[in-house]
Amino acid sequence: MSEDALRLSLKASDSAELERTLLDKAGPRPAEHTTVTRIYYDTTAGRLKREGLALRVQEQDGQCTQMVMIAGVKGRPPFADQEWQDVIDGAQQDLRALNGRAHLPEVFSDPELRARFTTVVQRTLCMLEPDGSTQIAGTVEAGEIRTAEGTRTEPICEVGLRLKHGEPSALYETGLRLLEIAPLRLEVLSKGERGY
Repeated sequence: MSEDALRLSLKASDSAELERTLLDKAGPRPAEHTTVTRIYYDTTAGRLKREGLALRVQEQDGQCTQMVMIAGVKGRPPFADQEWQDVIDGAQQDLRALNGRAHLPEVFSDPELRARFTTVVQRTLCMLEPDGSTQIAGTVEAGEIRTAEGTRTEPICEVGLRLKHGEPSALYETGLRLLEIAPLRLEVLSKGERGY
């Protein structure tokens, strides 16, 4: 299922102020603070990426989830990605997981795969309720993308807004209000695309 979402990049020096702003606008549900680690897998030759797919294993709060995603396919609108997920045992990919397996190439095996890169972020999540009929998940994430060998890194500092229910215009209005707090820029590349 695709959702309306905005991903906005910012300077690390502005993240604390934006996080405070989101927390001030949050509904009654308490904010969640967590570390999210995602390991992205592909073949050495990048077969999954060439076919518009991504395979990652996410560890958050002691639970591991494997996700297969269709992303960056020519002819699909931006932000219209789809994903299928399975809860798995451990942080190692599992090609036998049922939901994602149907979306991977048929002739594909575990030995072909290797970890390509990892993202690690500290995430603050809060639910924004601008009116009675709208709910937006707001996140502030700070961390980095690391190559599998650990030889190169790139910083991540983003605000994410994902419409849970309500009119999409509320999502963009929220983004415009945040722009009054700090300079933001629309981030069109996913963490996976940046990792590659």
